[in-house]
Parts: sequence; C-alpha cells; structure tokens
Amino acid sequence: MADFEHLEQRLSELSNDHTWWVAVSGGADSVALLYLTAEWCQKQAKPLPRAVHIHHGISADADAWVSLCEHHCAKLDVPLTVIRTDPIDPDAAALEATARSLRYRALADLLAPGDLLLMGHHLDDQVETVLFRLLRGAGPQGLRGIPEQRTLGNGRLVRPLLTTPKSTLSAWLSMRGLAYVNDVANADLRFDRNYLRHNVLPQVAARWPGYRQTVARAAELQQIWIDVESGAADSAAADQQNVAAEPMIPVPDNVGPEHWTVSLHRWLTALGHQAPDQARLQEFCRQAMQAAADRIPELVLPECRLLRWRQAVHCTGLEFQPLVPSRVVVGKQAAGPWGELHWRSDPEALGLRPGLELLARPAEPGEHVMPKGRPRRPVSQWWQESHVPPWWRQRLPLLCDDAGDVLAVLGCGICDGKAEDGRHFERGGLLPLWCPNSAPSELSG
Repeated sequence: MADFEHLEQRLSELSNDHTWWVAVSGGADSVALLYLTAEWCQKQAKPLPRAVHIHHGISADADAWVSLCEHHCAKLDVPLTVIRTDPIDPDAAALEATARSLRYRALADLLAPGDLLLMGHHLDDQVETVLFRLLRGAGPQGLRGIPEQRTLGNGRLVRPLLTTPKSTLSAWLSMRGLAYVNDVANADLRFDRNYLRHNVLPQVAARWPGYRQTVARAAELQQIWIDVESGAADSAAADQQNVAAEPMIPVPDNVGPEHWTVSLHRWLTALGHQAPDQARLQEFCRQAMQAAADRIPELVLPECRLLRWRQAVHCTGLEFQPLVPSRVVVGKQAAGPWGELHWRSDPEALGLRPGLELLARPAEPGEHVMPKGRPRRPVSQWWQESHVPPWWRQRLPLLCDDAGDVLAVLGCGICDGKAEDGRHFERGGLLPLWCPNSAPSELSG
C-alpha cells in the first residue's frame, strides 16, 4: 500500500485492546477504508474490525446500499451491524444536519468503553470543511477543520485518511474493481457543500492546483495555535461540543478567570454566537469557576443561555415551554419542548415495536421507574446518573402504553416490566434517541 503509508502508520499506532469499528456508508471513501483496514489487520495477524452502517432511509436506494455493504463485508469476513434510524423527510429543512446528528448519536451509543471507530473522511473533505466554515465566518476552532481524532460516546473516533486525496481512493478502488455508491444527492446544488464542491473548487483548482495541501496546512496551523494558546482544556471542549447537540466546554482548574474569558469568548464565536462585553463574560467565568458545586451560575445572551453544571459550561436555549402530554409513534420522529425524539435499532437488542402509539407525559413527583437490567429508583435519580442536566429533567417525558405502564424514559432508555410480553417489545426493535433542541456543532461527516 505505497500510497497509504500514513494510513499504515496510523493503524499501527492505534490500540487493538478493544474492538475496531469501520463506519461503512457504501461510498468510495468508506469502502476503501474497510478494505485497507481489514487487509492490514490480516497482514499484521490482528483481529479483523467490525463494520457499522447507518440506514437513514432518506434515499430510495438506501436498501441497495445496505446490500452493497453486506457484500463487501461478507467478502472480507467482517461482521456488519446495520443501525436504522427513524425516517427523515428528504424535503425537510436542515436535512444534512439532522441526518448527521442522528448518525453520530447512533454511533456514539454503539461504542463500548475503549472501542475505536474509523471513519473515511479524506483530504478533500477536510478542505471543503475549512472553506465552508470560513464562508460562514467561523473562528479558529472552526478553521482547524475536521479533527483527526476525538472522543465519541464511550470510545474514540479516528479518521486515518485525512491526508489522502479522494482521487487516490477512487483510483485504488477502480484498480481493484470494487463497487461503491454514487449518491445522486451529492450532485444536488441546493446543498451548500455540493455547490462549493462542484461549482467553486474546480475553478480554484484550475488556478491553484495545490490548494488542497495548502488549505489543509492552514487548518493544521490553526490547530497548533489553539493547542499552544488554549492548552488541553480547549481541546477537550472541542471534543465535547462535537459529541453533544447541546454544546459544552469544561471549566478549567489551572487558569484564572481572566485567561479563561479569552477561551470562552473564542468558543462562543466558534459556535456562531455573539459574545457579551468583557466585564460580563469575565464575571460569569469567575462565578463558574468559584461557585459551590450545588450552584448553577447563569449568563443570558441574546440567542442562548450559558449555565455552569458539573464542571462544565453548557450552551442552551433561552426559553423552556412546559411539558404537555402528547402522543408519539415508535419509529416516527417527534419534537417538543423536551427536544427531539429519534429512533435507532440494534439487531441484537430488545426494543419497542415499530408503529406502537405511546403517551409522552411528564413524570410525577417522586415517580419510580426500572430501566432495563437496573433496579427500580426515582426517575430523577436515573436522569442524574445518565448525566442529564437539571434544566432538562423536568421537561423530559416518560413514554407509556395505554395502561399507563412506563415503557421508556427519554434520556435513560427502555424500561423493564413488560419487556418480555412480545406486544410492546421485540428483538431488533427501536430504541429512543433523545436530542436536545440545538443544532450540532460538527459540520463534517
């Protein structure tokens, strides 16, 4: 693999004490990564990776993509897990952002502690991301591009092909005669990234042929600058804001409020929010760093609120509406003052039967529930142990059947009780996926 020396080096540096997963969409980059990784593992006599495919159901060809992924995985003797999210309307606003948020949350939920997820983002993806963020007015955090690795759920996401041009991957696949998906949606110029890719970058390449390496180098310099100026706290914050739909940044314990004010200002700018004046922001930083553990300092901004909780500052919405009981259907996306409800499936796990109509209602004071495989305790305690912020706990609904039995709790998962009756649950059924009402900060993927 002469053209993939960096990939081989990167794979050799990764720990193989835990499971390796390869995210396979069926596209050229993911198919190439699947084969390159599996063949490298075979050559090094290491355990083969597992593969995961996220089925959104947006395209009419989505099932055909699953079949193609199954074909490649069978050829390599690599186990494949297919996770189906709830259907997304192809004409819905923010389609890309919604699908991306669902995809990363499903992948995060899949990873066991220590697992690695390999994704096939390449040099062209990196360049497009940096330029797209530049056009949106991003700050240094955004202009550092796609991180080569970051935390994801209980595991870690690694992108070992970020220095490899897309043309190298396509040529390698053609040489091997390997089929891959050409998603027609990638030619739809309604999407900004497609417009940039098809209409703008070809003209840039005609004038500056080496622009990919130049832009990638600029992104690398931004990352170096962030590491030097901000230290490990800001790097951890970048990880966190990519993991959660509601961004957060850790409160440092090794700098003063004056210094952290600069980091918090930069973070807000990268999120696209207008930072307050220096005095207000510095006072909030002082409170966030010095307040007692049971206090939740708050700073209200024109478009959002900042709240300190559990040694992190969260960026959340301005107003919270009261929770009113409503009906939801298993498998259908729903939204309310409690955020967004999506669904995922795991062929090996017990889940709710698709099409089941449930009541989404607020929890009663002191109400007890029994999450799957865990003891009966107050739902407030389960929300606390699931790291649900306090301002969400009074607004997350319980999902109940017509008899009033709690079948699932948003933010915690499904419940025991009727889990084995076959009328409400089935193997490979759907699991609720809760997303706060906030756009994800990660642009790539």
